[in-house]
Formats: sequence, structure tokens, C-alpha cells
Amino acid sequence: MTEAPLPEGFHFRKLQITDKTDYLELLSHLTTVTPMTDEEWNSRFEEINSLPHVYYICLVIETTTNRIASAASIFFERKFIHNRGICGHIEEVVTHPDFRKKGLGKAVITHLLNMAHETYGCYKVLLSCKEAVKPFYESCGMEHRSQTMMKYWL
Repeated sequence: MTEAPLPEGFHFRKLQITDKTDYLELLSHLTTVTPMTDEEWNSRFEEINSLPHVYYICLVIETTTNRIASAASIFFERKFIHNRGICGHIEEVVTHPDFRKKGLGKAVITHLLNMAHETYGCYKVLLSCKEAVKPFYESCGMEHRSQTMMKYWL
């Protein structure tokens, strides 16, 4: 799979512990974000990063201002099926409104798809989305295969 190019002035990097304010602000453009203390952030960050081969948060950074422009996360589920294969799950895909329509969302999705396939050898990657954004994910090479059933407690 070919990488979707990032526009000039942007680069990928992994989430860092110092990204708390900017990352939570970006996520607020996707869903409700409950305020958290520095201790709560640090604890969750350390927990996520103690599992480096399981969970990865990819950021797109605007180089001039060092702002987080876009982000998505992926986690890897080890299976007993498909020859003990690995299934990727992409979540929390968001681009800040100031940076939309620049191809950043497509770039971060294709970056994670490439990582899933080439680095982790995933046999599939799953992503749930609303009907309205299905065409975007299809343009990233994903296809509609089944219905997603959910149970929410929030």
C-alpha cells in the first residue's frame, strides 16, 4: 500500500507525555472529553506505553507551530484464528478544524494501515464509523464488510 503524502510542513510522530493539553483539545473535536488531572493523564499514558506492541497513537504535527493537526490510534489484537494472526483496530480518528481539507486524515489512516500490514503483519484492520464518513474511509482503501454491533455504558 502506498503512503498518502503529508503536505509540506507536516510530519508524523508518536504521542508524547507532554501532549496532554493539545491532544485532549483535539479529541474534543471528535467526542466529549472528560477533564483529567496531570496524574490521571500520566498514569494512562504510562499504561498505554507499557504495551508498545499493542497500542499506538499517531499524530500529525504542523511543523511551524508544533500544533497537533490530526491524530488516530491503533491497537493490535492477537488472535488464535487465522494462524494466530493479528487484527488491527483503528480508533479516534480526528483532524482539527483548522487543518481539514489538507489530506491529513487520509495520510494518518494510510500510515496506520501500512504499519498494521507491513510492521505487524495484520490480516485485517477494523474501523467503525458513522454512515456520513463512510466515503472518506472508502477513499482510504477500506471497504464496508459487515455491521458493527455495540453496547455503550456511557
